[in-house]
Amino acid sequence: MRLPLTTAATGGLALYLLVLWRGLRIVTVARDGDESWTDAVLAVQPGHEPTLAYLSTRARLRGDRSRAVALARRGLHEHPESVLLWFNLGAALAADGELAAAESALQAAIDAQPGFLFAHFWLGSVQQQSGQADASLRTRVQALAEAERQGFLLGAAQLPAEARQ
Repeated sequence: MRLPLTTAATGGLALYLLVLWRGLRIVTVARDGDESWTDAVLAVQPGHEPTLAYLSTRARLRGDRSRAVALARRGLHEHPESVLLWFNLGAALAADGELAAAESALQAAIDAQPGFLFAHFWLGSVQQQSGQADASLRTRVQALAEAERQGFLLGAAQLPAEARQ
């Protein structure tokens, strides 16, 4: 089975995704701004985690927070361990002003993958918005320490001498 393939792409570039179809073969899908391919993927695998995560993110970025929340929850029903779906749920709930629920979802993302920096930083932001300044500071400091541990930040000993003064 071959899913619809869009060849015209904005700026001449297309994003190619590989989708495993029922564990039998790999199907190539392309996207260039329209999301019609997602219907084809979900028709074959209604709970396809990467597609639901993608759609949830796109809905949130377009301001359709209720759809973003619904898609993330749909995915979490089948993939309760999904870091991206927990993160998307938390981000969408935060954007909707549901800070307590957002905090829980972001914490679930962190629990599933402690090194997922985006969830730490979003959690710190949600805590700040909900008036938990001390918790927010603690979360953000821990996130910075984790970022340094992962090599994204330079420790003082790694900085050039003129920067340490």
